[in-house]
Amino acid sequence: MNTYAIDFETYYDKDISIKTMGQWHYLRNDSSDIYLVAIHGPDVNYVGAPKKAPWSKINGHRWIAHNYSFDGAVIERLRELSVCSSRPSAWDCTANLSVAVGAPRSLAGASRELLKRQIDKDPRDKMHSKKWIDVENTQFGKEVIEYARGDAEACYQIDRQFDKLLLPAERELSRHTITMGWGGVHIDKDAVNSGIKILERKTWECENALPWIDETDGVVLSTKAFRRECAKAGIPWPTSMAENSEECALWEAQYGDKVPFVGIMRDWRKANSLLAKMKVMQDRIKPDGSMAYGLKYMGAHTGRWSGDSKFNVQNLPRNEMFGVDLRGCIVPRPGKKFIICDLAQIEPRVLAWLSGNNGLLDAIKNGYGIYEAAAKNMGLWDGLKGTLKKTDAPLYQLIKAMVLGLGYGAGAKKFALIAKMQYGIDMTETKSQEIVNDFRGRNQGILQLWRKLENDFHQAKADGQLEVGLPGGRVLTYRNIMSQWPDKQKRDKEGKTKKPAWTACVEMGGPQIPFYGGKLCENLVQAVARDVMGESILRLEKSGFPVAMHVHDEAVCEVDKDVPAGEIERLMSVCPEWLEGCPIGAEAVDAERYKK
Repeated sequence: MNTYAIDFETYYDKDISIKTMGQWHYLRNDSSDIYLVAIHGPDVNYVGAPKKAPWSKINGHRWIAHNYSFDGAVIERLRELSVCSSRPSAWDCTANLSVAVGAPRSLAGASRELLKRQIDKDPRDKMHSKKWIDVENTQFGKEVIEYARGDAEACYQIDRQFDKLLLPAERELSRHTITMGWGGVHIDKDAVNSGIKILERKTWECENALPWIDETDGVVLSTKAFRRECAKAGIPWPTSMAENSEECALWEAQYGDKVPFVGIMRDWRKANSLLAKMKVMQDRIKPDGSMAYGLKYMGAHTGRWSGDSKFNVQNLPRNEMFGVDLRGCIVPRPGKKFIICDLAQIEPRVLAWLSGNNGLLDAIKNGYGIYEAAAKNMGLWDGLKGTLKKTDAPLYQLIKAMVLGLGYGAGAKKFALIAKMQYGIDMTETKSQEIVNDFRGRNQGILQLWRKLENDFHQAKADGQLEVGLPGGRVLTYRNIMSQWPDKQKRDKEGKTKKPAWTACVEMGGPQIPFYGGKLCENLVQAVARDVMGESILRLEKSGFPVAMHVHDEAVCEVDKDVPAGEIERLMSVCPEWLEGCPIGAEAVDAERYKK
């Protein structure tokens, strides 16, 4: 069986693109044009029109592409158009392979780092808004042909040199990520349309209630006008108004009910963000009622998946807002139901296993919930199983905040913010410091893990690289390790010696990122938890229970209505052989709509 690399070139402009339309609609737009395909392999080096390509010669062989999610979708479109009837015996994605070995996802970046070869993307960039028929017989057209040929050759070489480094389970997860996105999820179109109308009304009401809207000609996010209004109200303003800004969220929580325009801004930001997601959903519904979506395999250094193409299924709003439930717009296909199952507190369990906290693990095995087990293990509670939340709700919430917020080195200031924003617990920074100190004093195993990882990180500076082996077989690699001040000590304002900041690249050729023991620990825990989830996904699929989508530690299975939730829960509760001794739990529910 031979391997053949395939690379397509298609028309795009500012409106007709994958990013704006999603790849399914993009490939079926009247203006779309699949004008070139490059195929490279042992006995094929073709670049030209897809309808003249040697499809029969590569039929039944292994096909690869850099971003097979797109190129595979193009092939499916060509089958619909009766241009290609051939099929591969197997297929793989070299973009996914590249990130799995630590290289950039883009072909240019992967080629630069893995092959030490520069790829000039200029011809592709210059094809923006150009039809192939207009450049085909020009010198520029020849440049585009050679550009496409070079892409296919680079894809082929990456596969030949690095494919053997990909673990079998990771190959399965790479393929599953792509096919899952192609299959997509079913959408309640009426609920989407209704939600958009509600949110358009809400954003309009908010905009017209802002005191500066007339002055700025309808510009809501006018920094100058916004800050002037804050000054008039005698309140500070956040340095960022970004959707994911913790500082802004805290500012809104503090002043939203006291200063009218702050509450209005808060509502507008939430409604506007939700409206944008709902419109993307509306635009991407296919004739069969489903919506394909993008998902990046190994979208993070730890191996976790991340969202793609303007609709991030990894970060959908948890709760209904303004009467609109985005998650509830995702529904099972007719005759099916969802079973939503998540790994129960997987990260705290993994952290306990990695740090050798057998007392906590034994308490969980004996039937205590994770937060009760933590409270019991730390000597803060000694009640009966299942009673802590009922008998001492404030302590339960505090223990939950400590378990989820202090395992990775958070200081007093950050923990106070976490406690307030996520658990509704108000505390002074002094009180927060007391809790942080107490947690660390009672969890020496975690501190030892931080120190070991940090020491290994610092000692690896001589070689510039640290490889942290994961129990599942993967490796987390930190490259180009350095200290911020390698030659001289720095002092703070009080004259005390400051420690140098240590940084590393997590992607070949990528930016320097600061690391310390707690952050390295967080990476390790998340990576191990991700691998537990990966095994769960493959186990569910092999058992005949398709995963329609997954979000961090949660799987959404679309199954026949007679499938019991307990069966999915059982399959996800299996502890991998390489994590022996760690109690893995799962919680599953039936659902007629997607929900948290």
